[in-house]
Amino acid sequence: MRPHNSITYNHTSADSSTVGTHSPAPQSCPNPARATRAIQFREIHGNLTANRVTCRTVTRGALFPDDFPETSYCTKSELMADQKTLLAIGAHYDDCVYGVPGIMLQAVAKNYRVVQLILIGDYSNWPPTKGREKEFRNSITKIASEYGVETRYLDFASHQYDTNAETKQKVAAAVYEIKPDIALQLWEYDHHHDHTVASQLSKIALNHGGRVLNEDRFRGPRTIYHYDNGPGHTIGFEPDTFVDVTEYWQKSMEWLGRYMAVQRNVKYDPSQTTGALQGKETLARYRGQTCRVKYAEALWAPRKQPVNIL
Repeated sequence: MRPHNSITYNHTSADSSTVGTHSPAPQSCPNPARATRAIQFREIHGNLTANRVTCRTVTRGALFPDDFPETSYCTKSELMADQKTLLAIGAHYDDCVYGVPGIMLQAVAKNYRVVQLILIGDYSNWPPTKGREKEFRNSITKIASEYGVETRYLDFASHQYDTNAETKQKVAAAVYEIKPDIALQLWEYDHHHDHTVASQLSKIALNHGGRVLNEDRFRGPRTIYHYDNGPGHTIGFEPDTFVDVTEYWQKSMEWLGRYMAVQRNVKYDPSQTTGALQGKETLARYRGQTCRVKYAEALWAPRKQPVNIL
């Protein structure tokens, strides 16, 4: 629950009419970078859609509203100027939310902009969604936004896309537009061909997108990790990086459960479990035991980094 004197937001609707509390004449945000980290906008409202946001000046390194004595305005661009971006790439609608939901939710809580890029956006050849493809996609997008995550689709269809010049261009263009600081991609070796191709395209786009697009301004992520899709799909995955997601476990399972309900076209019932939920819990508990926490998600880093152990 928000404190009575917490930060307020002015939201602008599609017709540009301002809705919400109006404050005195706007002033430039004195320190948008620190204000961004302080207000934790996404935890409260999900996707950032306001044209301008009332924030309070951060003083003395304070992180709580009571310690912000002055009121000023940040534009949307100012608010996001210092915000880092986490990009998770999957083949299907559920790959990211099965593989790394806890990491995505942790990033949201740390005020990252979080984007899931789903390469398969055409579900017209998939029996569970035939005849309701648009509704299905919209529901997946809406649910993700409620957890603070943006969703982007490409126009590929299951088993109807491969690694070629056209698909490389499309994935690289999406990465160029999103501009991730950290990227999570599927592990390449997989029983499911869609996953294998998605991993190949992700690897090319994240590492060599500038050459694919002939764009000198292309900036790849500073860190890339591979994630697995569970024992039913992934082959030979040996992680070297573990993330404690215990704090975000209930939300992770809720998110995945809601996706499974949309896929089955039924109302979500939190008391009901599915094979996907059981598999995810088993995997997360196993990864957790590896690093002595209750639930963990595991990654593999292609580029090793030194760690201070003393």
